[in-house]
Amino acid sequence: MADRIGELLVRENLISLTQLKRAQADQRTTGKRLSYSLARLGILGERELADFLSEQYGVPWMNLTDFEIDPKVIGLVPKAIASKHAAIPVQRAGSTLLVAMADPSNIYAIDDIKFITNLNVEPVVSTEGAIEDAISRYYDRTGAAPVYQDMLGALSLERVDAAAHERAPATTPASPGLPESEQAVKLCNRVLLHAASRAATQVHIEPSDTGLRIRYRIDGVLHPETELPASLRSAVITRFKLMAGLDVAERRAPQEGAIRGFRVKEREIAVRVATMPTAAGETMVLRLQDLHNTRHDLEELGLPQPALRELRGALQRPHGMILVAAPGGHGATTTLYAMLAELNRDSVSITTLEDPIEFPLSGCTQVHAQQPGGPTFADGLRALLRLDPDIIMVSALVDHQTVEIAVQAGCAAHRVLTTLPVGDAPAALVRLVHLGIEPFLIATAVNLVVAQRLVRRLCSECAEPDVGATVQRLIDAGLTAGRAKDCRPKRAKGCKACLGGYRGRIALFEVLPVGAEIKARVLAGAGAAELRAEMTRLGVPSLRQVGLTRVADGELALDDLLRATSE
Repeated sequence: MADRIGELLVRENLISLTQLKRAQADQRTTGKRLSYSLARLGILGERELADFLSEQYGVPWMNLTDFEIDPKVIGLVPKAIASKHAAIPVQRAGSTLLVAMADPSNIYAIDDIKFITNLNVEPVVSTEGAIEDAISRYYDRTGAAPVYQDMLGALSLERVDAAAHERAPATTPASPGLPESEQAVKLCNRVLLHAASRAATQVHIEPSDTGLRIRYRIDGVLHPETELPASLRSAVITRFKLMAGLDVAERRAPQEGAIRGFRVKEREIAVRVATMPTAAGETMVLRLQDLHNTRHDLEELGLPQPALRELRGALQRPHGMILVAAPGGHGATTTLYAMLAELNRDSVSITTLEDPIEFPLSGCTQVHAQQPGGPTFADGLRALLRLDPDIIMVSALVDHQTVEIAVQAGCAAHRVLTTLPVGDAPAALVRLVHLGIEPFLIATAVNLVVAQRLVRRLCSECAEPDVGATVQRLIDAGLTAGRAKDCRPKRAKGCKACLGGYRGRIALFEVLPVGAEIKARVLAGAGAAELRAEMTRLGVPSLRQVGLTRVADGELALDDLLRATSE
């Protein structure tokens, strides 16, 4: 927060960069907030700062000294949250909570308070000193600590449809010594609802000696939400394990399961649950997939038209492999399913080998590999070949045997779609060599490689010019000198409409047809750098080049692109 406010003050010429650095140095010495240091050094008064923020973000100013806050309103927000965000609740009107904040653009504070209170948050501006005084005065007087019982009691399940088997009375113990409290039931449903409403792809539930931390992965980045007291740790973990059909008595071994029938209004959301024992207790990750928002259409993935034509051409070839190269969490499975949807016809036989089965596909035979007592990927793939399907999708090449069988199937009369967790298209071909596949088999089997990456999209409402993205940096990144001079890159700022300056993610694609030139390089034992140079010579845009176009359009920040496409 301090860095963001400091940048705003310098940009609006209220303070100089030298003054900001003095205040930041003083802040490191005193351990206080930036506004305290600015006022102590006589650079800018706290009230002047608050007035500036009020005008900057278009929210009212409130004098907390002249306002008496109802203790019941104070009790809605734990003291730890109020102190963490320099924000205090001041008034409630129906489902709206008025909150005095030192930084009204702090979307994390607003979301934290929304999560805890289940109310809409309306910010007003006050000085940090006044808020700290109010926190000390009101919380000491009311004795309001983290009032989790009030929070849990206020949670509503009206917007969540639990599966039929989850609607049993919450007071009935699931097993001896493991009573399932109504509060835990409500809290766990609220966590899922909150994750779904924010389009989170993961929920991380992590125990510590002091409590249970909950974080949400949104647009590929983890955002801390809150920390529940240690007294709720066992109840919350147990409740989620029951919902996922896991063994609640097993705490010393990892487990995997799924929550069935979770719906938010008309949306069905698939939730996969994985647990792992740690020194502080069991940690848990919930992976969420909105089945209604999943793109199973190649047209909707965002592929450039030339790349889309290349991919469709490769899909129609009678045999061979198509590899999707991407790190985990970057949409490789979604791309595979879109390919299958493109190929799914009554005239072809399609079989998938997955762990787990992500989505049901009508007209396809789907096999869940790696289940207890079930086939491994290698054994399952051997068995599938005896069924002689036209098209095989393998969700992951997990070992040498699976890779070898998949490549051999691609050389024969089968079309094989699969993924590799590597950085780009040339690296995927080299990775097959490292997995023990002969270069002549790779050159024969692989028709095309699709590399992809998801990068956070800048909020169009608040993105600001990126002064750090100089012409030289743009040239170093890969733009020509002429394009770099005309480019006006932007960076994240943050506003009420977004999460820290970002809204969603953009998919970047690198589509490399494995034609005669690339095959010759593979047969000659070329490394990734040589293959990449050949790809450039052939005019195939790399992930970095595709992303730089989006930087020039103001959709991506240069720093985000460089991190996502580092070689």
